[in-house]
Amino acid sequence: MPIFSLSDKLAHFLEFALFGSLLFLTFASAGWRPWDAPLAIILGGIYGTTDEMHQFFVPGRVADPMDALVNWAGVFVAVLILAYIDRRMHPSPVPKLNEKA
Repeated sequence: MPIFSLSDKLAHFLEFALFGSLLFLTFASAGWRPWDAPLAIILGGIYGTTDEMHQFFVPGRVADPMDALVNWAGVFVAVLILAYIDRRMHPSPVPKLNEKA
């Protein structure tokens, strides 16, 4: 098995992008506004890391630190995209400093 398989990394990225999206949408639907994205990224990334770590103890599986990194990247990119879309659809009602009330 090659050390770096592009299809394997793409599968990890997409899998954890979906997972991160679901986490973000769950937190956003609960109304935890300031913490939606950071919480989804942290929890999704930690899960992706522990998912790789547990493979160390499974016969026939390999714990790959690069897979853990790609898991984090998938969660991070998906959550940032969804957070951007969410903020565009629901702008903050707080006026900016240079705006008059």
